[in-house]
Amino acid sequence: MKTKVVIGLFALIGSMVLAYAKDSKDINLDDASAAGDWLGENAIPITSLDMNGSFEDLLPLEEVIGDARIVSMGEATHGTREFYLLKNRLFKFLSMEHGFNLFGLENSFGNALPVNDYVTDGVGDADVVYGLDFDSYRTEEFSELIGYMRQYNKSKKSGDKLHFYGFDNQQPSLNLKGAFQYLNKVDADIVPQYKEVVIRSDEERYTYDQRDEKRVNAYKELLSVFDTNKTTYIKKSSPEEWSIARQSVVIASQHEKMYGLGHAFPIGYGAITAWESEVKLKKELNSLYEVLDACVALPQGTKGKMLPSFSGSFYDFFIHYRYDMTKNQRAEAESATELAIDALKSSKKACTKRLDKESYAAAQDTLNSVKTLLEEYKKSENTSYVGDIFNVRDWAMAENVKWMLDYHGEDSKIALFAHNGHVARHSGRPGYGLMGDYLEYEFNDDYLAVGFVFNQGGFSAMDWKFEGFPRKEVKVGPSRQGTVGEVMSRPGIPMYAVDLRNIPNSGPVYRWFNTPQKFKFLGGSIHSDLLGDRFEEDITLSDAYDVLVFVDATTPIMLLEKKPEH
Repeated sequence: MKTKVVIGLFALIGSMVLAYAKDSKDINLDDASAAGDWLGENAIPITSLDMNGSFEDLLPLEEVIGDARIVSMGEATHGTREFYLLKNRLFKFLSMEHGFNLFGLENSFGNALPVNDYVTDGVGDADVVYGLDFDSYRTEEFSELIGYMRQYNKSKKSGDKLHFYGFDNQQPSLNLKGAFQYLNKVDADIVPQYKEVVIRSDEERYTYDQRDEKRVNAYKELLSVFDTNKTTYIKKSSPEEWSIARQSVVIASQHEKMYGLGHAFPIGYGAITAWESEVKLKKELNSLYEVLDACVALPQGTKGKMLPSFSGSFYDFFIHYRYDMTKNQRAEAESATELAIDALKSSKKACTKRLDKESYAAAQDTLNSVKTLLEEYKKSENTSYVGDIFNVRDWAMAENVKWMLDYHGEDSKIALFAHNGHVARHSGRPGYGLMGDYLEYEFNDDYLAVGFVFNQGGFSAMDWKFEGFPRKEVKVGPSRQGTVGEVMSRPGIPMYAVDLRNIPNSGPVYRWFNTPQKFKFLGGSIHSDLLGDRFEEDITLSDAYDVLVFVDATTPIMLLEKKPEH
């Protein structure tokens, strides 16, 4: 039963990630009415679900897509047919008209590699779809997508082909399986010693409260082995095989970071709030250091101890603080910051004489921000919270998307399929850092977050009400008045896209899109007795998404028949 519960937790991710920390205010129906009118005026109608049809209705999206390098397409449920059919069309449009050559799915890396082998080189057959992580991908909709990619690639040279990847870090044993198959080919003698340490037994796999330092260190050593022996290994294989095998180890090691949880991210401060301080510090640290150098006498090494091992980047400090910094380093960081604050205070006369009052005040403010950041991170050390699993998971997914782009070169572009909760640029909830947060932080305007919304209809989901979580077809009625689904239905257009970057800068439309609104938000699982407000979340649309795609009435995904046993 433990296995089912943990798998269910991951499937439920969409139902929890964007839950706002406080209830939304009473719905302002006047603002909602103004928002509905604005949507009608700015909607880009989508008239077809046919992947083989014309792009005519998608052409107005040219300007919306612009120069984006990552188009991250969400879904309000993992079981809605129309969402996948629309995303299939959009991927085809992106690949044929905008030079997108990579496809990434919320699926484990190792399980998706056979699909990539099939679409790029015809290895195997279309049944590779059955090997994907979830049955919500073993569908007619995904068969259509994979079929398109295979057909497209038949006439293309190697460098012009489309590639299919999974960017999730689940199923670590599958990633390790591929990595060890590679090592058996290039350095078989080392396989037993690492295989014995890094692979978790069935009993260990779900003990997320237990961290194994020996295993963590073994991953670091194994990656070092790959790097040290790169030239030798590539001579026995190829650069591509080496890169894929090494990344397989990286992704398995990412999953290992989930163990011993409750510590990767602070709860009181939260990923989003902390980022605001980090961005501020990133801009101001150099100025702070200049002030300290100019007029404050500090013991040698004090500056480096405040925020050690950064290399000028705050991108992965959440992970760095918890997993790489020792307790002594954390204590040194706090002490060094206090020392710098006191020394700066004592040096006020010298600093204001040598510099100016504004520079001195800014340095004080920056140092206080460092102190606050470290204090809030410290809160994470003894905190246990399931959200941390997803923080590390989303950080890992973003890292893997970055790797795919780096691996395929600076001209590569990627379209992502994942839940609305992963693609969103901001969660609005303290304690959560989403894949979209990390990607926007890294890629800025090159990242386009597209949320998918529906009003009413059917979808497919696992039902937690019953033993074994059987998959059910679920139907929900029209969205409640004033909620996102209902307001977006007001233009009377069955399917459309809208660019939220065009909302007015003030007034009722601005208020509606910049205030938390009720939003149908389901993952791969539901509880059939809780289909009311339980699966509505509060979300500030303009913070979370650049673009929304609306479908008024939906139907469930079309599951393939079970693969026949041979």
